[in-house]
Parts: sequence; C-alpha cells; structure tokens
Amino acid sequence: MKKKKIAGIFLAAAMCLMAVTGCSSESPAEADNGGDSSSAEGSGSIGILVVSTGSQWCNDIIDSVSAAVEKEGYEVIVSDSQTSADNELSGMENLINAGCEAIVVNSMNPAGLADICKEAQDQGIYIIGWSDLLENYDALVVEDPAAEAEMIAGAITDYIDETENEGCEMATIWLADAANPDTTAGVFKEALEAEFEETLVQGKNVNIVNSQYASDTTNAMNTAEAILAANPDVKVIFCQSDEMGVAVAQTLESSGIGADDIMVCGLDGSSEAISTIAGGQSTLRSTVFADTTTVGTKVGESICNYLSGGEAEDVVAEYALVNRENASEYITE
Repeated sequence: MKKKKIAGIFLAAAMCLMAVTGCSSESPAEADNGGDSSSAEGSGSIGILVVSTGSQWCNDIIDSVSAAVEKEGYEVIVSDSQTSADNELSGMENLINAGCEAIVVNSMNPAGLADICKEAQDQGIYIIGWSDLLENYDALVVEDPAAEAEMIAGAITDYIDETENEGCEMATIWLADAANPDTTAGVFKEALEAEFEETLVQGKNVNIVNSQYASDTTNAMNTAEAILAANPDVKVIFCQSDEMGVAVAQTLESSGIGADDIMVCGLDGSSEAISTIAGGQSTLRSTVFADTTTVGTKVGESICNYLSGGEAEDVVAEYALVNRENASEYITE
C-alpha cells in the first residue's frame, strides 16, 4: 500500500496509544509494526478494519477505499487485525476512539463484532461491512458465496470432462477460521460444500477423500503433501484462498507433478494466482476473480455519499471465473 501523507505533529497521548495497538494511517507494513497515527488536513477520518495486511485482497481494499475517500479530503486510519478475533475488537475500539466518521469492517469473525458495531452506530459512525453477521451496520458489500461456488464447481466439472476423470478423488483445504460457521470463511465454506455435493459428488461421482484446514501458506503446503501421501490418486485440490492455491501448486511442481496431472483451484483472484494460471505450466488452473479494486472504490464512494447526503448505499460484488483460456485478460501491471 502506498504511504499516506502525514502532516503536522503526532496527536495527543490517546492517539499514540491507539497507534501502539495497531491502528494506523501509515502503510500496512508500518501498521504491523505499531506505526503511529497522525493528523492530516481534511474533513474527518475514515477507519478501515481488515483481517490481515498480509493479504493482497485486503491491501487492494485499503488502497481503493483510501483513494476514493482521500480524494474528498478524508484521512484514512487502517487497523490490521492480523487474523486475530481479539485484535478485531481492539481495532474497532481504536477506530471509534479515534473519532472516525465511518468504518469499513472487513472481519474474520463478524458475529463477534455485533455489539461494538452497535456502539459505533449509537455514536453516529457509519458502518459498512462485508457480512450480515455483523447484525448492526448501515450498508453492506453484498457478496454471493453461492455464485462463487457454482463457478468453481463448473471449472472442476470442465476439467473432469476434459480429462475423462469422472469418479475421481478430490481434496479440499479450507482457511482455518472456516471451521467456525459464524465466520465469513465459514459462510463461504458452507456454500462451497453444498455446491460440491450437488454438482461434483452427485453429478460427477467425485469422491471427496480428504478435507483439511490450513492457517497459512506454509501449513497449506505441508497439508497438500500429507494429503497426497494419504491419497495419491487425488486429481483435484480446492484451496479456499489464492495464497494457498499458489503455494500448493508450487509444492506439487517441486514434487514432479505435471501441470495437467492434478487440478488446483483457488479463490479471490489474486494477481499472483492469475499470472500463474495464465502461464499454463502450473497445476493451478482456476480461481474466481472478485474485483476488489472496483468494490473498494464503490465502498469509498458510498461512504462519501452518506457523509455528504445521509443516504446509505450497499455495494454489490461481481465475480468472474478465471482459467487458462482467459487469465491473460485479467493481468494488471
């Protein structure tokens, strides 16, 4: 993320304390290191709470929301939860105490933020989030887990048909927090599992022989190796994030598995994943592209429209299946 402009001197001690706990208008890297929040000229502050600035998806949201609101004179304060539910709560507290007029809530455990979102609303803070599990919000980014699941299942179906692998074995690697149905990842897992059951298990006789959770890319790589050791005939591996998908594909390549021997699928359409797919030499063959830059821009515009005119606006996310045939169209410089 590009470094925010810093003008003036540090805020009072309360703001310094906020910065130490992880809420910063600096770059994501500086937020991770407890960078300090500073005042800038503008008409107020907008808070952005994200699951992790280690994710390209989150950084795209930060960049695009920031560009939209800074253009209207607002300062941006970023809080990196670092994939911790406890940090999400303290991050929200910091953003509220910082006097943010609006807060973008991208959380791992939205159900756990319901009360503090209500507290923010009671103080007149505009809340726009990514899940109705927040319960208390003014606007949402309306996602469609079922649509993403249908795209991924369709891509796997095409692979099965092309390779004449009906009845093949499949494995899934889920994000660690997907084990909790009240998390965003858990909601998507439920939709994906339902679609896999209908389209792949019942429709193509696919046998899902192994289902695991991974907390990071290293864990995902080790998990993939363990899956193949236990189930060497697996022909499809679905990963719930592109970060894991790229890592798993690299692991398979280093093990001598050819690009067409196994199909790996990711999710979210990261630039690295898309470039990998476009190369055509990786087992990573498909992902679902969510245009986070456009979504973030619309979120920023929604905030500005509300603060200037008082009208809350939802933002509808759009998706596209990316595969070897069209990946080059989604590569950005």
